[in-house]
Amino acid sequence: MRLAQTIGAFAIGIVLFVTTAEAQQHDRQLDRQPAASTTQVVQRTALVIGNGAYARVPVLKNPANDAVLVAATLKNLGFEVSIGTNKSQREMKQLIRDFGQRLRSTGGVGLFYYAGHGVQSNGHNYLIPIDADIQNEADLEDVGVDVNYVLNQISVAQSTLNIVILDACRNNPFARGFRSGQDGLAQVMAPRGTLIAYATAPNSTAADGDSANSPYTEELTKQMEVPGVVLETTFRRVTERVSARTGTRQEPWVSDNHKGEFYFKSAGNSSTAVDNNSSKIDPVAVEREYWETIRNSTNVQDYENYIQAYPNGAYATIARTKINQIQANSNSKIRDDRSVRVTLASISQMSVIGQNPPRSSFRCLVTGGRADRTLKYLLTMNRSQYRSHRRRKGTLRLTAA
Repeated sequence: MRLAQTIGAFAIGIVLFVTTAEAQQHDRQLDRQPAASTTQVVQRTALVIGNGAYARVPVLKNPANDAVLVAATLKNLGFEVSIGTNKSQREMKQLIRDFGQRLRSTGGVGLFYYAGHGVQSNGHNYLIPIDADIQNEADLEDVGVDVNYVLNQISVAQSTLNIVILDACRNNPFARGFRSGQDGLAQVMAPRGTLIAYATAPNSTAADGDSANSPYTEELTKQMEVPGVVLETTFRRVTERVSARTGTRQEPWVSDNHKGEFYFKSAGNSSTAVDNNSSKIDPVAVEREYWETIRNSTNVQDYENYIQAYPNGAYATIARTKINQIQANSNSKIRDDRSVRVTLASISQMSVIGQNPPRSSFRCLVTGGRADRTLKYLLTMNRSQYRSHRRRKGTLRLTAA
């Protein structure tokens, strides 16, 4: 009798052990499955900004193109995308605030992408708006956009996952007024639930590229389209390809502090190889998206960038017409002042167009370029003033005779 009871208890124990093991195995399978399946249902929200038409430093030709390409890629991958190109500080901060508010209301996955000038100072990284007037390092806090401002906005939203991508490590155009002398962006550790991807390693610079897009953004958009690849692997592959493409001169870098799995494109969507995936982005749609971001601009550089990217594009004729209209409107605004103090990004011409006898004063036409318009000032100066005129920190100081 006791033997039978012992055998029965042992048998029950085996059943319970097998049942528990099966349950644990089932739980482990469930733990692995949601990451791939949730890519189909979780809300995806993105903000994409590309700044290239700078008013006071040399323009960058690729960021606007990069922003349009990334936006088109993300839309294909199910993101709700907002895009801004060539934005001022006020406009950038407003876009970032709106982005944070959308994340707070929808949750899910948030992605922020920026291409353009970016610099570091005292351990902080700053994104540079097109209207930034930076004379020295202390100006950054006032006229730049601190990356921490972006991180704070998205961290408050408590999203499932935040991805921040910075193709902003080009040469510092303001280096002459900086004490630190550090290139590129500073190393910043990602907050919890966030992955930060940099176009190159800390304190290093990234290439703008010779084509319409930067090497980093080209490789990034290709890898995003590869199905069944987890987030970390996507960026590792971007690093490998950019490094190989640039002969190790540019080494993308990632700071990762998130849990779980995320796929830009789940394995069930397609089995197409990476080289064929890029063709799935409709080039006509990309060009149309680009045009929509600049069609109401009053900035000549925006249209020149478009023509450079699409010399025979669908809107190339309209872009050239816009350029002529803006320049004609600007040239008609000539001011005849007794005295003037103007801030110009560059002085392209200063010529004597008339003299008053006995050659004591000169009528001078001063032409300078700005992001929003070309300015012309008709000035009267005496000989001494004409000879001693000087340009300091982007300001042409002239006093009429």
